[in-house]
Amino acid sequence: MREDPRSPSAPAKVEVDNSQSMVRTVTSMVLRYGPLQLAGPFLLSIQVDGAQVTGSPFMLNCKPAPPVAFASSFDVEHVDLRAGEAAALSITSRDRYGNCCRVGGAQLAVFNSNPEDEPDRLAALAAPPPLYHSGSLGRGEAIEVSDLRDGTYTATVTFFRAGWRRLHATLDGAPLRGHGVEVQVHAGALHAPSCVPGGAAVESFVVVGVPATLTLQARDRFGNACSRTGRGWVSQLEILEADGGAWRLAEPPPTVRADGAS
Repeated sequence: MREDPRSPSAPAKVEVDNSQSMVRTVTSMVLRYGPLQLAGPFLLSIQVDGAQVTGSPFMLNCKPAPPVAFASSFDVEHVDLRAGEAAALSITSRDRYGNCCRVGGAQLAVFNSNPEDEPDRLAALAAPPPLYHSGSLGRGEAIEVSDLRDGTYTATVTFFRAGWRRLHATLDGAPLRGHGVEVQVHAGALHAPSCVPGGAAVESFVVVGVPATLTLQARDRFGNACSRTGRGWVSQLEILEADGGAWRLAEPPPTVRADGAS
């Protein structure tokens, strides 16, 4: 019997009890052993009076037990992404002894624990679970859960609103091990059509000779406020004046000074 790697100094447990485990007949005996707690290939050695019996050692393949939630988990604890980008989160299912499962089919569900992001249920595999399932959230946000049929699952999430999320998952209704995945969604690239101008220069009449102030709120294409840090801004302001029935660029153009942006 191959030694258990979890206990290098102790071989796998084999017990022989003449009163129960060993049933003696005229020409044979029954040997019961286990249970094993480590999945994988083993060599089963059977000796009588110090010599191997015919065919010994035998190849023994121990399969993982069914998956349980308290041993299964997300493969990462934190993810950073931009608004509108997809993030693939891997989930590994394990049996009660910590062995990685090799087949799919578990009833897996993923949800968002932040109450402000209701509905909190993002996606769940139907019964019987398909290879691929998708669900949608409000505000166009979505998640896609795939059963890879090898004991692992992928939850692909897409968020459009910047901020923090904490995703949790359940297996057969029980929460997975750990604290889930913390997802930080950052604003995307500056998107001019989403930028919002404001201030006296656009909200009321301006006075000749008096400087006017205009505030431009930088936004990405999903309306998230962008940070000015690390971004090269090029702003251009033009004023058109009436020229009969048309409009033409005012000459000379106004003096513009960009003091900052937010």
